[in-house]
Amino acid sequence: LPELLRQRAKPHRKPKPRPGASTAVEDDLLLLLDTAALAAQPRWVEPRSFFRASQTGESCVRALTLSVAGHSPPVEPRVLRIFKTGNAIEEAIIESMRRAKVVLDIQVAIEFVEPPIKGSADVVIEHGGEPQVVEIKSINSRRWDRLPEPHGYVLAGRSALRLTGHENYVCQTNTYMAGLKLGRGCVLFEHKDTQHQRVYWLEFDQELHQEILERHHSAALHLYTKTVAPTPSERDPRGKDQHCRWCNHRQLCLVMPADVAIPWETARRIDTEEISR
Repeated sequence: LPELLRQRAKPHRKPKPRPGASTAVEDDLLLLLDTAALAAQPRWVEPRSFFRASQTGESCVRALTLSVAGHSPPVEPRVLRIFKTGNAIEEAIIESMRRAKVVLDIQVAIEFVEPPIKGSADVVIEHGGEPQVVEIKSINSRRWDRLPEPHGYVLAGRSALRLTGHENYVCQTNTYMAGLKLGRGCVLFEHKDTQHQRVYWLEFDQELHQEILERHHSAALHLYTKTVAPTPSERDPRGKDQHCRWCNHRQLCLVMPADVAIPWETARRIDTEEISR
């Protein structure tokens, strides 16, 4: 491998040889595949002029503003493969819906002007004599075991999913319902290993939608000034805050000043200096 790619591969844990495999050939092949996947991921991408509907469940304004600024830390090749598997599961479910003749449209775009939010709903189906949004999610055993019992129609803000670590999916679906002016929808989960499925039916919740808009209005003030927001008072990236623990932006957040807004260019410089140490 070129030296540059070998350097990019340093954080990668060398794959364990499989039983009966040729160690040298097997490890070299896996390293080649994983290093290529890492090299294809820029740490910063072009800034956006809008927030993603898929992130409307993000409660941290700093994380929202880092995302639109273009901060995009590379993820492990294994995680990329998980994402691709999830995409394949989504396509298979939509194909089943087509065979059931309930699909009205797929990848249906929505847009809010102020605050600027854009996204695409997975699929809109006809159910119960009306069009409804369906958001499809494939999850692992750990997250599946945390799912509550499936429920019929409830206001999105009152769904038990919000209490079990699936807040973002509820907010995302509610945002799609708002953008498409639909009153009902659901989140459909599939277990990645067993292919068991569960459905949670939601009614559009105006109060939840207003909370989402207010949070994004705050973030938009920083988007317009091209700054990263200060760390919210309720977040603690240095402590045991579980939200921060799983945040893609945590490492950069830790080395940036917490109590002031940071220009995008400054955030990039701080990040560059940090990874070069």
